[in-house]
Amino acid sequence: MHHKSLSNTVVFLSAGTRSGVGIADGLRHTIRLYCGLAGQLFSVCDVIALVTEGLVMVVLPDSFCVAQAVGTQARILFTKEPSSQDALHGRSAILRCEVEEPSGVAFEWLHNGLSVQDTERRFQEGSNLQFTAVDRQQDAGGFQCVARSTVTGEEARTANASFNIKWLETGGVVLKHPASVAEIQPSASVTLRCHIDGHPRPTGQWFRDGSQLLDDRSSYWISNKERTLTLKSASPEDNGIYYCCARNAVGMVCSSQNFTLNLIDESFPRPVVIPQDLIVSKNEEAMFHCQFTAVPPPTQEWVFEDSSPITNRTRVTVFANGSLLITQVRARSTGIYRCIGHGQRGKPTVLEASLRLAEIEDMAPFSPKVFIASQEQRVACPAPRGVPQPRVWWERNGVPIPASGTVRQEAEELVFTSVAGSDAGTYTCHAANKAGEKKQDLSVTVATVPRWVEMPKDSQLEEGKPGYLHCLSKASLKPTVTWYRNGVSISEDSRFEISQNGTLRINNVDVYDGTVYKCVSSAPAGGVEGYARVHVLEKLKFTPPPQPLQCMEFDKEVTVSCSATGREKPTIRWVKTGEGVGPWSVSGLPGAQLPGVGVAGLGTRDLAWPGSSVPCFASAAARGSPGHSRAAGYVLPVSWAQRWDPQCPEPPGAA
Repeated sequence: MHHKSLSNTVVFLSAGTRSGVGIADGLRHTIRLYCGLAGQLFSVCDVIALVTEGLVMVVLPDSFCVAQAVGTQARILFTKEPSSQDALHGRSAILRCEVEEPSGVAFEWLHNGLSVQDTERRFQEGSNLQFTAVDRQQDAGGFQCVARSTVTGEEARTANASFNIKWLETGGVVLKHPASVAEIQPSASVTLRCHIDGHPRPTGQWFRDGSQLLDDRSSYWISNKERTLTLKSASPEDNGIYYCCARNAVGMVCSSQNFTLNLIDESFPRPVVIPQDLIVSKNEEAMFHCQFTAVPPPTQEWVFEDSSPITNRTRVTVFANGSLLITQVRARSTGIYRCIGHGQRGKPTVLEASLRLAEIEDMAPFSPKVFIASQEQRVACPAPRGVPQPRVWWERNGVPIPASGTVRQEAEELVFTSVAGSDAGTYTCHAANKAGEKKQDLSVTVATVPRWVEMPKDSQLEEGKPGYLHCLSKASLKPTVTWYRNGVSISEDSRFEISQNGTLRINNVDVYDGTVYKCVSSAPAGGVEGYARVHVLEKLKFTPPPQPLQCMEFDKEVTVSCSATGREKPTIRWVKTGEGVGPWSVSGLPGAQLPGVGVAGLGTRDLAWPGSSVPCFASAAARGSPGHSRAAGYVLPVSWAQRWDPQCPEPPGAA
């Protein structure tokens, strides 16, 4: 119910009736108010209303409604409308449609006045209409975008837009005139039509046996409008395969079905026997057969390599039935031979045949193959060059390899499905043709993992002597042996030698050679390794060696050290030269010193003479089990005359 006063406009709405939402009494609610004049909407606004006794009362100033009444009516305004455009048949396209205020607006597309239903090929995406593949038949006509308010139901429509669809479709060449092939007669016109069509109209071309036909207006007449080719006076000379091609903005296609014209004129020579290409061995004979028929009977001749006609001579014979015999064929006899038939009318009929000498080249040799067991392997045997193409097959021990099985032949390949030890051996590839046979052998070795004959083992080697570590293994292929010392590979030098069987020789064993050695025996199929620890048996020796010359100052106390090493603990003793064990003997010690004694205490009668210096020496010996070591230490005392031996350095402070 609506009531209007002089000062205010009062609108009453029943509470709880809009959209099924209840409105409670005594509360304020936000409602949407629609103002209109003469049934046309001109304003929409949200206001606060008071609910009393189940009624919604909204009071608005008259000035508001009047101002709205004289204002501009709300409209749907398009910012983008679909436009007509070019499209290619089978290609994608899009028609766009957008409005200024898309909120509360629903879109619909019409095609020729009918609502567009979504498919995989054509569907609405947002407000636009998408085409994954334009169809020249299904998409012909106008498309219109409809925008409709979901609130008021107001709608607006764009102008119609359409596609200018370009397409090109192939077709066959058909006989247009006469009505059937049986009605074609020599010297009568024949019209062929090309059923290639498209938009824009394609431009066509005609071909016979691959050569383009030109519109010369004498023999041929071509109509692009009708897409026809007319033979004004067809004859056997026009025989051949006719086809057409056409091009437009989309591209170019050729006819899907061609037309073969085969006119028969009794006066034209027609082949009865066609010569065949020949391949013969050197000095063999070659026979070409050729025969024509016509009314009246045609004449016939043979021509070699476009030269003058062939006549009978020593090695060439032309028989009355048209056959050509060539005896003792040689290289200069090879080439193209043409059999030509001449009739009363029309062009001569030419038939060609080639003559070639059989030949076969040598085969490339195979390199030996090493296969690992349980793997698939293939070996190709390309056919050597030859005329005719040589046939290839594989044999083993003179027996052809079958086409199936674990070892088989596939085309020109020798195939091992899963290599086994029994597959090792020699295989032969054969190639043969009319010229002869060639063959090549293939050696196949099946690699095995090395197995030990003698593994490296811990060894005791004597110092200073040669030492040996053995590493002997066997495999189908000779293994490669590498030795490592403390993880570093050993290279042969003056101290280390590796023999052919893998044995490591250590020349002049040193105490530092006592460590761990590793031997690796490797082959294509795998490898094995072994370890050995070397213990060096040291020889008995003084460490450090005694000095050969020791100078002592006269009448001073001196101390001389002596130590020795060996595979067992050595004992040491001191012996004065020329005497037995003296008062300085020391034994049972790993190292010993000669007790400090005065040089004079050695006895001047044995050491010096007035005015001279006479050297004397003592020796030290060390004994172990087994072995014995002896070294001498030299003592050069100063003479009583306080003179130094020339071999001794001058003492500090000497005048």
